[in-house]
Amino acid sequence: MKALLEIQNITLGYGLNEPILLDASAPLKEGRLTALLGVNGIGKSTLIRAMVGMMACRSGKILMDEKELFQLSLADRSQKISLVKTSLPDLGYMTAQDFIGMGRHPYTNWIGRLMKKDQQIIDSVIESMGIENLALRYLFELSDGERQKVIVARALVQDTPVIVMDEPIAFIDPVASLELLDILKKQCADNGKTILFSSHDIGATFMYADDVWLIDNDRTIISGTPNALIENGSVEAVFGKKGFELGQNTVGFKPC
Repeated sequence: MKALLEIQNITLGYGLNEPILLDASAPLKEGRLTALLGVNGIGKSTLIRAMVGMMACRSGKILMDEKELFQLSLADRSQKISLVKTSLPDLGYMTAQDFIGMGRHPYTNWIGRLMKKDQQIIDSVIESMGIENLALRYLFELSDGERQKVIVARALVQDTPVIVMDEPIAFIDPVASLELLDILKKQCADNGKTILFSSHDIGATFMYADDVWLIDNDRTIISGTPNALIENGSVEAVFGKKGFELGQNTVGFKPC
């Protein structure tokens, strides 16, 4: 299966401090939902920043369609990879529909005018996500789960082949988390999107992820399917727990 984005032997860090990520390599496979896992503070958000071009690697390279990411212009990058963060900016009395429409800015003219095609894409995404009831509501009126759906919709409207998400289910309830992961899974399966998301929720993540990037205690990346990483002991080694159990619809710890 083709790797749409790939990190090759990258080392990341800030200033003269010890590296956060060391000589890490992993493929982000086309049309698959990939989870980025690791203990708190291990470097998941730092890796995401590098993957969208917000920080440079100390060494190694990040490839997008076999081209080095930092050799692409900002305009080209914005049409190839989009970022979903966990929080909305303070945009006052902006409607969800207007915020979602901001995802079309890489394709609009210098004044940001939306054309008929842009509006069709916006309407299509809103319909496909089932959030028509949110479109005309103000952002401050939305619940945490509703806000996350709107943020994801904005990324989908940007119409990039790769979407990278930093903790999209961090602050929403379990039901909303599963609803959002189901949306992401369908975007990969039905529309060919390639999505990577970081998370601390192992159970929900392993129910939906096709692949996992696991940052281990050596600060490198082990990649594979959820089943494979459980069976070879990688998940247990990273999280320090014995008795991982993988069932048909869930993953977790067996009671002691």
